[in-house]
Amino acid sequence: MQKSLKVYGRSQSFFTRKVMGYLSYKTIPWLHRRDTSAPALKEAGWPGGIPAVVLPDGQVIWDSTSVILHLETKHPDRSILPPCKTAAFLSFLIEDYNDEWLYRPAVAWRWFDRDNALQAGWDLAREYSFFTPGVGGKIRAAIEARVGRSCAAFGLPAPLLPRWIDEDLGPWIAALSTYVATRRFLFGARPALADFALFGANAAHFIGDISCRAYLDAQGPEIVAYTHRLQEPEFDTFGDWAPIEPNAEALVALLKPLGLHYLPWVTAACEKGSAPIFPGGEPVAVSPFTRRSRGLLLGRYAQLRNPQLDEILAAAGLLRFFSDDLNQALPLPDPHQLPQPPVNRPFPADAQPAR
Repeated sequence: MQKSLKVYGRSQSFFTRKVMGYLSYKTIPWLHRRDTSAPALKEAGWPGGIPAVVLPDGQVIWDSTSVILHLETKHPDRSILPPCKTAAFLSFLIEDYNDEWLYRPAVAWRWFDRDNALQAGWDLAREYSFFTPGVGGKIRAAIEARVGRSCAAFGLPAPLLPRWIDEDLGPWIAALSTYVATRRFLFGARPALADFALFGANAAHFIGDISCRAYLDAQGPEIVAYTHRLQEPEFDTFGDWAPIEPNAEALVALLKPLGLHYLPWVTAACEKGSAPIFPGGEPVAVSPFTRRSRGLLLGRYAQLRNPQLDEILAAAGLLRFFSDDLNQALPLPDPHQLPQPPVNRPFPADAQPAR
């Protein structure tokens, strides 16, 4: 009998659900573990960003993207990596946007909206109380206060949440909703890495939290249906990758929101150390985690660059964010090696905004 992996993390976590969705799709046996104080994690040097995954042989790995890429080397069937270079890079790009950017409004919307905060706080308190005995209401309040303090550091103090939703998240939801209305997944009839990133974000936050779900039901119901396609993949069938369309108009429309704030900000912040997200706003510092992720994405671009990709990026207004910064590309890690990066969380919970 095949031994199971153990996934340490919360059910309400963006990145834990991303890995869980991938494991279910690949039919890799796994067990959910909530107590991240397990001695094996500490002994392995795990830096604290969930999820951490314990392999059947007891080895511990972490960082959701790195975990998935490592497991792909061991479980190549039903690959989530498109063979087309253009699709492969765009999958990494959308996954990066999801993991480095969309988590910001997801976390802030959860904790700065009362309906979301009460629901998610109680859900998390219930999970914490499995291994940390205490009064549920006190646990919930402590979680809300601790996580809420981190939001200003990544550009989302409470007063800015409506602006983020209207000017940044809203255009992305509109573009994604239109795109997935006529497609099963981003690049064909089977999910890519980016699909699992979006699944984790949606399942944990955007269709999981009360006010977020109400917004999607009104503004992007196609995204709800798209997310549900990966909820129970054992009952579904999957096809092949689709070729990139010659004019790629749909892809171009999907990619344009990435150039509204994320790519301008991360490009400027990696150069200067910090940059405002909105014109005239407070500067937001780039973390070591985000800086490394930016360097790895540029490394992917250097590896996968081709004329078709550049044409699509140029049409979406994004090419300069890659072609002009190739000197910042980092070497890509070998996915066959155990992924144990020393930094795997964007900010500590009590981080303060840079000045």
